[in-house]
Amino acid sequence: DIGLIAGQMLRGNMKNYWKFKVLVGLAASFWLGGLISFYSAQKFLSQSLWFSAALYLLVGMTHCVYVVLSQKVSFVQAMTGAWKWEKVLETMASSLNPAGGGLEAGMTDEQIDRIFKTIDTDDSGTIDADELK
Repeated sequence: DIGLIAGQMLRGNMKNYWKFKVLVGLAASFWLGGLISFYSAQKFLSQSLWFSAALYLLVGMTHCVYVVLSQKVSFVQAMTGAWKWEKVLETMASSLNPAGGGLEAGMTDEQIDRIFKTIDTDDSGTIDADELK
């Protein structure tokens, strides 16, 4: 892809310049990471794996803290991803029951089933991303 976009840019087509920057950045970080890990593994042997484990732990924990702060959910919900559907159901309930209350104010199982069947247009028993659009 980098070569194709570079060829387009040489001919004056700068439409995909942003993709070029992203792809070059990805390729450069891949090679840089490979070089760093090669020399790290030579010097620190198996202890160099602790750095990767700590880095991924830090990234994961940072993401969970971001979800907790931005979505106002508990840490357990952020770790498991359980918060998404509660918010979707609350939005659906408030649109059906604009007087207030959401799920707690009179939504029956039959109403929830009817909403599900309305969204599940292919009758597969699941709701995929295309059906939510």
